[in-house]
Amino acid sequence: MQKMLLKIKMSLLFLFLIFAFNAYGEVPTHLPSNIPPKETSPSKITPVSPLIQKASDLSIEKVYLKDCRIYVVLKNIGSGGVTDEDYQSGELMVLVKKGERDFEKNSFKLKDVDPKFILKTPAQQIEFDTKIKCSEQMQVKVLLSGLKADSKKGKKEYAATLVPLKFCLEEGIRKIVPATGPGSSPKVLESDKVLKSEQ
Repeated sequence: MQKMLLKIKMSLLFLFLIFAFNAYGEVPTHLPSNIPPKETSPSKITPVSPLIQKASDLSIEKVYLKDCRIYVVLKNIGSGGVTDEDYQSGELMVLVKKGERDFEKNSFKLKDVDPKFILKTPAQQIEFDTKIKCSEQMQVKVLLSGLKADSKKGKKEYAATLVPLKFCLEEGIRKIVPATGPGSSPKVLESDKVLKSEQ
């Protein structure tokens, strides 16, 4: 009886193997998993940061008098150099107050302000002589404009009240009186400001 049951079991196993071979082309060694693969949550994906582009950042650091003229100090506080485009389009404007509301505008191209292209190197600065003479107390405003690739953190506007030394005052307020007759030579007169300052 036991031998008969064993034969029946062996026959059933043999039939199962034949059926599996016909269905899969081979005898399977493992059962397929019904568990889907774990998907990564979109919130856990770390975004890739874009490359940080280095850019210049011009800053007006100082406006002062030297030899009775207005000087401006510009510094590149950025991580990159000034571009060729900004050298062509950039402007330094010096506004000198004339009266209550009027300003005299003096404009300089950046390529003329920095002809040696020193500001193409980060952390470098230049001292620019505007050639504007200061013979009396002046209120001035200096602006940087026309820059396209430059960063905006640096000081692009600077206001100052400049007070010249005494010899600058004397130089500026002398007046030349033209000659009125043949053989006459011009005379140099000094205004009341000089007389008052010497008392």
